Amino acid sequence: RRVLFRSRDRTEFALEHRLLMADGSIKYLEVVGRPSTDEWRRSEFVGAVTDITERKRAEALLAGEKHVLEMIATGISLKEILNALCLIIEEHRPGTLASILLLNRDGVHLDVIAGPSLPEEWTCQMEKLPIGPSAGACGTAVYRKAPVMVSDIANDPLWDVPEHRAAALNQGLRASWSSPVLSSQGNVLAAFCMYSREVRTPTSKDLELIEFATHLARVAIERDKSEHALRRSEAYLAEAQRLSKTGSFAWSPATDTTYYSEECYRVLGFEPQAGPPPVETLWQRVHPDDQARCREVVAKAMRDKVDFEVDYRIVHPDNKVRDIHGVCHLVLDGSGEVVEHIGTVIDITERKRAEEELRRAFEDIKGLRDQLQRENIVLREELG
Repeated sequence: RRVLFRSRDRTEFALEHRLLMADGSIKYLEVVGRPSTDEWRRSEFVGAVTDITERKRAEALLAGEKHVLEMIATGISLKEILNALCLIIEEHRPGTLASILLLNRDGVHLDVIAGPSLPEEWTCQMEKLPIGPSAGACGTAVYRKAPVMVSDIANDPLWDVPEHRAAALNQGLRASWSSPVLSSQGNVLAAFCMYSREVRTPTSKDLELIEFATHLARVAIERDKSEHALRRSEAYLAEAQRLSKTGSFAWSPATDTTYYSEECYRVLGFEPQAGPPPVETLWQRVHPDDQARCREVVAKAMRDKVDFEVDYRIVHPDNKVRDIHGVCHLVLDGSGEVVEHIGTVIDITERKRAEEELRRAFEDIKGLRDQLQRENIVLREELG
């Protein structure tokens, strides 16, 4: 309709449209035209038709890559990310089915994490077969750490596991092409697989998509593993701080932004839900008899721009007094200005009490010793 309108107007036009081919494939065409007159002064349009299918596919693939990377960056679950990746592959290669299988902790089996278009019966079957030299496309690819292209599932020796082959054929799967997903260190993380419902060899475009999907799958899986490792490390650190009653903190004087670990809140008697307290509020919690001395230590350290340690007492809201040992490191910028305070607060109340009990015990022992000496003197005088 737009072309007809432009024709009546006798103005230049440019448009894109899809063309359905006889084999069911779709081509993208760009048509441009401009009005002209022939040698007999008759009106006509001169133009060109360009096949832009490859450009459109490249643009769509780039958009898909951007979408997946955004999902990775925003913390979407790994399963959701990999399912989205499979759908992108299937959209680009109609007639194929994509799946991603993670290497199980046992190092022997593969667990299906993504395969939105695969029948559930087949995903269950894939998880039963251990990896090995003849374990279908995925199991063999992981075993070899190299791509495996099976053009005919019905007759390929890699599928010589009767129940496995029969299950694939029953689901209409005729070809499978798999590539291992390797970590940056070369360790197997997973396998990416494309299935075809026709017996055929993968084309160059199929191989490009497999490489594309394998790369993005590696990025997503490694990011997920890193996040899990970070959360585990943070959990261990939090538990270690709880057991040792050591809290950590950071404070930026320029922006007045503060970070407290959970144990830091507990040590200082504040509620984590309320966020870090203002500095002056923290000073008010320091025992009145220790405030002047502590302020002097901090002020001197700020003037001299040096690290410092200080012992003081904190009065909790329930009026319980806790002994604290504070350590602070001053971070300086290139010009020597203090940009951040990083430190720890350690509840040393029990240690202080133990030291006090030990001091008293020594005094008691000294008293007993002095008493024994006096009694010995008296006894010698009596015996003398």
